[in-house]
Amino acid sequence: MLFMGIVTWKPEHKIEMVKRTQEKGPMRPEGIKFINEWVAVSGGKSFALFEANNSNDILSWVTVWSDIIEFEIFPVMELEEVMKAIE
Repeated sequence: MLFMGIVTWKPEHKIEMVKRTQEKGPMRPEGIKFINEWVAVSGGKSFALFEANNSNDILSWVTVWSDIIEFEIFPVMELEEVMKAIE
């Protein structure tokens, strides 16, 4: 299933976020396949499109970052699939 993740961080957490990523990587479980990721030009926010079959994988990824990052995750479908489903 496809998901869109919106990740937000406060400016005071930026250094810690970079430090953790450099030391441990993004800490994403193997069950999550990232398709693409974008960062807002203004900073403080990123958007990720990913696939996951197991909500536990999403939960384990969110949990390791939840002290410094806020997550909003939505299941999404491609427009073509939605149009077929409502026909």
